[in-house]
Amino acid sequence: MRDDLARRGFGNIHKLPMIVDTTRFTGKGAPDWDVLLSRLDYLLFVGRVVPQKNLQQAIRTFAALYRRRPGLKFFLVGGKQLPDYARELEALSAELGVQDAVVFVGPVAEPDILTSFFRNARFYFCVSEWESFCVPLAEALYFGTPVLGHAVPPIPETMGPGGIVLSGDAEAMAAQIDAIWDDQALYTRLQPAGRDHADNFTDGALRAALRHVLAELPPRTS
Repeated sequence: MRDDLARRGFGNIHKLPMIVDTTRFTGKGAPDWDVLLSRLDYLLFVGRVVPQKNLQQAIRTFAALYRRRPGLKFFLVGGKQLPDYARELEALSAELGVQDAVVFVGPVAEPDILTSFFRNARFYFCVSEWESFCVPLAEALYFGTPVLGHAVPPIPETMGPGGIVLSGDAEAMAAQIDAIWDDQALYTRLQPAGRDHADNFTDGALRAALRHVLAELPPRTS
C-alpha cells in the first residue's frame, strides 16, 4: 500500500507497524502434540483454506520436494471454509501421490497446540496470491521458525531477515527448499534474525513509531 501511494505521487507517508498478539502464547506447547511433532520433518501452513492462499501451488511444490525427500509432511492448519475448494486440494494431493503426507489438520484455536505446530516446524511456507500482512508469518518468526515465501508483497517485508524468498515454478521452489533444508549454519542465522524481526510487530514498536510520527508533525498554529 505504501509503495502504491508513493507511485501515485504521495510524498509524506508514515508507516506504522501491524501489532501481532503473541502474549497469548505462554511458551508451553501441548505435550502430546510436542511428542508427535518433534519426531517429524515438516512444512507448516496456518490460515484459512481459501484460494487466496494459493494452496494448489503450495501442494505442487511440496510434492516436488517430497520426491527429493520422502518422509516429509506438510501440515495445513486452518478451517475449510469452502468445501468444494478443500476437495479440490485433497484430489490434487491424491493425483500427485502425496495424500498421506499432506495433512489437513483443521482449525486450531488453542495457543498451546499452535505453539507445538510452530516451534517444531522446519519452515513455515507461504505462497499466497496476495496478502495484506499475513499474521502467521510473524507468529512463525516469534517462535524462531524461518519462513519460506515468494516475492508477492508484503510477504518479503513481513518475514524480513527471518525468511528466504523463493522464485520460479513448483519444481524450482522445491529445488531451492531442498538445497537449504540441511543447511544448519543458515538455519541458525535465520532463527535469531526472525525473532528480532518479530519485535517490530509489538506494542512497544507501535508506540515508538507513533512517537516518531508525532515528533515530525509541524506545530499547531493558533
